[in-house]
Amino acid sequence: MDWDGIDEFLEVAQSNSFSRAAERLGLSNSQVSKRVAKLEARLGARLLYRTTRRVTLTDEGLRFSKLATAARDKLQAAEASIGGAAGELRGTLRINLAGAFQEEFLVPLLAKFQQMNPALEVQLDFTDAPVDLVADGYDLSICEGPLLDSSLGGKPLAAFHKLLVASPDYLARAGTPRKPADLAGHECLVASGHQWILNNGRKEQRVRVGGRWRCANSHALRQAARSGVGIASLPDFGVAKDLERGTLVEVLPEWKYHEVQAWAAYPETRLIPPRVTRFLELMSREWQLDTFSPLKLRARERGTT
Repeated sequence: MDWDGIDEFLEVAQSNSFSRAAERLGLSNSQVSKRVAKLEARLGARLLYRTTRRVTLTDEGLRFSKLATAARDKLQAAEASIGGAAGELRGTLRINLAGAFQEEFLVPLLAKFQQMNPALEVQLDFTDAPVDLVADGYDLSICEGPLLDSSLGGKPLAAFHKLLVASPDYLARAGTPRKPADLAGHECLVASGHQWILNNGRKEQRVRVGGRWRCANSHALRQAARSGVGIASLPDFGVAKDLERGTLVEVLPEWKYHEVQAWAAYPETRLIPPRVTRFLELMSREWQLDTFSPLKLRARERGTT
């Protein structure tokens, strides 16, 4: 099999950029472009649409990307399975981290995993937008909410609630809501949609909210709330330190946002590489996932129970 140009094509397909692909591969833009062009000539098909502003996949390119990614994964898995007596992991672990869960716990654990496997490369991409794990070439995605794609396998990481929080300055200026309906008169920092689903353990209430700040990144929402922009709905573990320090105050503490599930999701339709299974095993050992709670984990970090 002639593999020339395939790695270059897959990097371009994943990053939607020849320059970023060249940087990742340690090549020049012209080298990457020539190798992809030769691959297209060999296949007799156009794989990419190129303009001065962007690079996108053709239908043939999308299909070839999925098939070539699966073939590369199988090859890497085969190499890893006989890669020496020590079972040293090689290749690149590509992970998409979505939601506030990302930096709080995953980055330190990934750093430890890479140190345990020095021949392994780790590539992290941060986005709260949905991604296609197969088409985008990811091994794993850490995401929140229900798994809607039936082609994905998933390991549950944690179930948590979102709290309503605001800065003391904002509440002093705008007043403190006393009931969910009061939120309609406040600046609410929304990630998407205009409805918050709240529950006090006895009943559920849907509240239409709005404001002048919209952002899908939970860290930016937390910073905006700290700065006094308005009221935000954020994961309990993500604001625990702010609540301790008083930089944020819980609003309507008897009402919680509906429970959210965090997942480690992976493409179930292709062979799961050892680098993924071993990382999942490390998470299970480090976090005791059967009883895992983000707040309990943070308590252990503080040396409490």
